Amino acid sequence: MEYFKHFPDTNYTFDGKTLYRAKDILRRVAFKEEIKKGRDLFTEYRIKDGDRLDTIADEVYGRPDFAWVLALYNDIIDPLSDLNYDSDALDKHIEKKYEGTTLILFSGGATSTSEEPLRDVWFERGDTIYGYDPNDIVDPYQMEVRGQVLDFDPTLQTLRIKEYIGDTDKSKIGVTQVRSFDDMVGVRISTNSFLDGGTSDNRATVQRVYRDSGNAIHHFFSPIINYNGMSGSYLDPYGTPPDASGRQFTSGVTYADSSTYSTTAPGFTATLLENYVTDNDATYVVTNRMHEFDLAQNRDRFIRILDPKIVQQVIVEFQRLVTGDD
Repeated sequence: MEYFKHFPDTNYTFDGKTLYRAKDILRRVAFKEEIKKGRDLFTEYRIKDGDRLDTIADEVYGRPDFAWVLALYNDIIDPLSDLNYDSDALDKHIEKKYEGTTLILFSGGATSTSEEPLRDVWFERGDTIYGYDPNDIVDPYQMEVRGQVLDFDPTLQTLRIKEYIGDTDKSKIGVTQVRSFDDMVGVRISTNSFLDGGTSDNRATVQRVYRDSGNAIHHFFSPIINYNGMSGSYLDPYGTPPDASGRQFTSGVTYADSSTYSTTAPGFTATLLENYVTDNDATYVVTNRMHEFDLAQNRDRFIRILDPKIVQQVIVEFQRLVTGDD
């Protein structure tokens, strides 16, 4: 990469014995704020769909390898997320950011249903997930490896996992083999804590499976003017669907000014979360894909183009600073 060719070499060791020559990438150089804000030093470029830093650099400087100058001048760390997306790049970004399979969960007790909130359950990143069948009269706890935890959101009762499929070396607990999570709806899952002697054999039950995690829920949102007079707002998963004025009522709380909930608090079955988990009601759901698309659409679609007349001078100064030459 053109940017790093200006960095000096240094000695690295990984074992305390052998020295390796490599670029000293820990050095940092940045533009002063007055330079970045000086109106006579830059023009604004409107980003078009499909633009990349190298194509913009080629257009304005005639040098695609000057893309690093644009990145440094605009404080762009990750061009994929800090620059405007085209549709293909957005899909790749979502696939990478939300990798794996997302499971919608409810409680894992013997008599639990999706009409009950998921309580006293926690999955840590890196936990191994096991599936088991309590109705197996031969061996209900013949558990099989199903995947590894990537992310857990107890507020939305979602668990994102990396699946193990057909990996017989990792899957053998007894004689059971790994299968796809597609057949896991209604199956209980646990973590390695049970195999380590814990008692958490009823951790959670799988209600729904999203093989493409981009289609799983990110948050609840209402575009209407809400109770507080704000236009558009995030909604409380444990609240009721917003009424005509955009107001929600939280599960377990009474409201003296409400004709419906003045003496009796709304239960979990009246909440957005229960409606989503049990009935797959997506009225107020914003998926991960929709969220990332909104971010891309609302992101500032301009970048600053440093005056081509001074770019070479900037590169010389950058090289002097990063090498420490006086």
